[in-house]
Amino acid sequence: MPPAARGTLFVKTVPLDPLQKLFIIFIVLHIVIFFASLHHVPEAMMMQAIKETHRVLKKGGAVIFLEPIGKKGSYFELIRLVEDEREIQKLAFDAIKNASSIGLENKKEEILYLERSYDNYLNILNVFVDDEKERKEYTVQAKKVATQLAKDANLSIEDYRFKSIARVNVLQKT
Repeated sequence: MPPAARGTLFVKTVPLDPLQKLFIIFIVLHIVIFFASLHHVPEAMMMQAIKETHRVLKKGGAVIFLEPIGKKGSYFELIRLVEDEREIQKLAFDAIKNASSIGLENKKEEILYLERSYDNYLNILNVFVDDEKERKEYTVQAKKVATQLAKDANLSIEDYRFKSIARVNVLQKT
């Protein structure tokens, strides 16, 4: 192990293509976390990302996947205005389920409900949608959706909270 790698954990987002390996090649890891990220890996490379995770995990190590679930009436009602990710989310979940074929056993699965506000959505738009005209169009659409959901709950748009639904899977290297 090179001296620079000893005692240091490098955290870096690394593009994954057929010729690349994860940045951490000299360390065997106890845990790897995919935080709302596997569904952003191209479908053709999801299993490769999981195989690479398996490679860097020590025996008995764990990988945790937290992936969003798009459901009607949830925070997804706003997110889908920009991009409906239901299909790619399903493909990511299928890849997680298939991880048992490479020696990652599913130890636990839970559904989490996080609260999000309309203002949270506006902040996300400001980060991910560069085009001002496009951002304004999404804002108008989202305000209609949020206003109706808030009205149905007898709340103001400022007080209404969306459920942001996520699935957590904990897999262990056997």
